[in-house]
Amino acid sequence: MKQSSDMRRILGGDSNIIQLIVITVLVFALMTWMNPDKFLRYYNFESISYIMPELGILSVAMMIAMLTGGIDLSVVGIANLAGIVAGVYFHSSMVQAAQASGSGMLFYTIIGILLALLVGLVSGLVNGLLIARLRITPILATLGTGQVLMGLALVLTGGPAIVGFPPDAWNWSVTAICSASPRLSFCSSRCASSWQFS
Repeated sequence: MKQSSDMRRILGGDSNIIQLIVITVLVFALMTWMNPDKFLRYYNFESISYIMPELGILSVAMMIAMLTGGIDLSVVGIANLAGIVAGVYFHSSMVQAAQASGSGMLFYTIIGILLALLVGLVSGLVNGLLIARLRITPILATLGTGQVLMGLALVLTGGPAIVGFPPDAWNWSVTAICSASPRLSFCSSRCASSWQFS
């Protein structure tokens, strides 16, 4: 009952939400009319479900900063460095695992995810110290840390993409992502809605 009353309150009191819903419906109808054979295909919505959770969670991170009267321009840099740190670890560890016994994919995946979370935690701590302790304007602090993080990511890779994953590791990761896609979409939606209904 509480969620339904909250939904009525949002739709009735916030014209921006109604405008976004109308725009979404219009864009969906327009794309369906322009290219129905490709837009309404299953693989198109499957591809969207792979991409949108990541963008949705990053949007929530930016939203939280803006709700507190600040701004975070380092979100992309943090996400980029976190992904590259995890990717570099995946590459080195999974190549060794494939050469040894071909097992341990799940273990290395968990460690890689924890490393990515650690990058985000440390980056957020640095941003917090710069803004709260040193009294640096949020836009300047996060712009600087974002550039530093992008530079670190470039140093780690040297510029080229991370390639050369073992076939077993690649097949395992693709299967894991495909099976987790609905859950990722649900988690992203839940992260966004939790702030609206809290």
